[in-house]
Amino acid sequence: MMKVLVTSGATREPIDSVRFISNISTGKTGAVITDELTRMGVEVHLVCGQESARPKAEVKMTEFSHFHDLDRILRYELASFKYDAVIHAAAVSDYSVINPHQGKISSDQAMLSIQLTRNFKIVEKLKDYSRNPCEIHVIAFNLTDTLNQQERMQAIQKLSTHPKIDYVVHNDLAEIKTTGAHTFAIFSKNQKVSQGETKTEMAEKLFALMTQPRETSSREKEDSNLRNQKGSTHDSRS
Repeated sequence: MMKVLVTSGATREPIDSVRFISNISTGKTGAVITDELTRMGVEVHLVCGQESARPKAEVKMTEFSHFHDLDRILRYELASFKYDAVIHAAAVSDYSVINPHQGKISSDQAMLSIQLTRNFKIVEKLKDYSRNPCEIHVIAFNLTDTLNQQERMQAIQKLSTHPKIDYVVHNDLAEIKTTGAHTFAIFSKNQKVSQGETKTEMAEKLFALMTQPRETSSREKEDSNLRNQKGSTHDSRS
């Protein structure tokens, strides 16, 4: 049975004990993908944000809060269990608050300043976290907000050409607002390989791609050999 880890929903980066920075993600896409993959016989573990949409299917679920919480969960899951794919649909914050305030900040202050620090891209590290990096499919999501095709393609290219990302699912907020349609396209190494108009269709397209065997790149083979060498060295010293 195929085993897939799906992430969905938004991170919440704490400012103080009651306030946080988040985004507009509802988690609906991840919930639909989870339901559809489960219907197709896939074992799904859904890692979802607080208050995000939940699937109808009964699946294993783990809830995350902030960026570092999500990263910790994914590190553990991918190192502990063998997954065939990760569908990383969660909307992860690019920034976190430096030293969130302990307790609630007084609302009497006329002005409030907070400092943010840049987060790394979790999706780029998923193969490094995985116990089977040469076999696992990593699927990233990219939401743009522009009607400029060149700007869209630049954002897609940045992700889809990354050596440790296999597919990128793209849609555009400006297009969704303009047309009302939730169209999407799937890219691999900067080439469009599929497209559709509904979340259900998205799940079907992703399932078809995940069942195709991956071509292991030379860099992945080198990383795998290095990891095995380190393991052998550790075992010989034990």
